Amino acid sequence: MTSPEEPLSVAVLGALELRDHTDRAIPLAGRRVRRLVAALVVHRGQVVRSETLAETVFADRPPHHPVAALHSLAARLRRSVGAALTSTTGGYALRVDNDAAAFEALLARADRASAHEAAELLGQASTLWRGPAYAEFLDLPACAAEARRLDLRRVDAVERRAEALLQVRRAPDAVAELEAVLREHPFRERAHAAFMRALYAVGCHHDALRHYTAYHRFLATELGLEPAPALRRLHHEILRHDLDRAGVAIAG
Repeated sequence: MTSPEEPLSVAVLGALELRDHTDRAIPLAGRRVRRLVAALVVHRGQVVRSETLAETVFADRPPHHPVAALHSLAARLRRSVGAALTSTTGGYALRVDNDAAAFEALLARADRASAHEAAELLGQASTLWRGPAYAEFLDLPACAAEARRLDLRRVDAVERRAEALLQVRRAPDAVAELEAVLREHPFRERAHAAFMRALYAVGCHHDALRHYTAYHRFLATELGLEPAPALRRLHHEILRHDLDRAGVAIAG
């Protein structure tokens, strides 16, 4: 068992992992214990009622006495996390560092940073992701909702980093990162705009135009829509070679 002085961290941006202050993995034995950790982490250190936790952890096969079974499960978890798991008369809280909180803190720092610093901070934020958030707990409504929110934040961070990279004249890096995000999220118009600007900035004028044409067709086929006015304006600017070759100006 860890001591109260030893800080713990939980990783949820990928497979669930519990680590000690030396970054050594701490085993979490059993599917129920892992579900309990996820159900607590998603509430960000707040107390969660025992009844709510029991419903979550034992949703597939409730025991005869779910709250009593939860208390037994919590005792098993406490052997791994020590004082990080706190209890009240009404429920439990798990107060540990986690990579999702670290990710959001980096995004907040990037909001106040210069373009160069923002590119670095947003790059650090992206490296925290080892896979889909809460991937093994998407059957838990709270975890599924948080996973969707975090994934949108991740895509937004990639777009923001690409825009910052363009401002500091690192367009080739922006091209590579935007290609990956557009494969996952083909409807992200902000990413399409940044990608076209990045292609233009590296001298691929015709590729930028072809990308717009392909996206225009895709959008019409899938949704019966046209690109937004800002993207159409960007297309015309590229046609006329009106953009700064460094891709500094970012479409809104």
